[in-house]
Amino acid sequence: MSNSVKKLAIVTIIMGIFKIGEEGKLTNFFSRIISTLNREITNFKHNIDGEKLRLKSELQKLNDKLEDAKVALTSVYTDIDYSQLKTNDTQEKYMEVYLDALGAAESEVTRLEALIEFAKESSKKIIDSDKDQIKKRELRITTIQDFK
Repeated sequence: MSNSVKKLAIVTIIMGIFKIGEEGKLTNFFSRIISTLNREITNFKHNIDGEKLRLKSELQKLNDKLEDAKVALTSVYTDIDYSQLKTNDTQEKYMEVYLDALGAAESEVTRLEALIEFAKESSKKIIDSDKDQIKKRELRITTIQDFK
């Protein structure tokens, strides 16, 4: 065997060991893509966990405010200024004030209930979007692995 044939055989063996040939480059490329996609999946999972934690915290605050608003509404119903009930004229004027206070308290309860629903729906959209992105990346990984 000549030196050039021996050198070529050694280079071929080394290329095979380190997968430096075209097949190795392609395998390396796909491995990098899969690694990147897995990293993105991990990030989306962390985003989902963070969103769940954020929602839990927000709901606690909103539910506390809702509880306070319901107590305030009950107070409006029961806290009647008896000094305003002496005459028909004062009752008529007080009735307007009383009904306005009830309306405002009821509106606050309704507003907070709507905020709670909005927070849940918004969070669900974010989580669903992240889950969809995870599924897309998992499909890409599966497809790439089928071609490898």
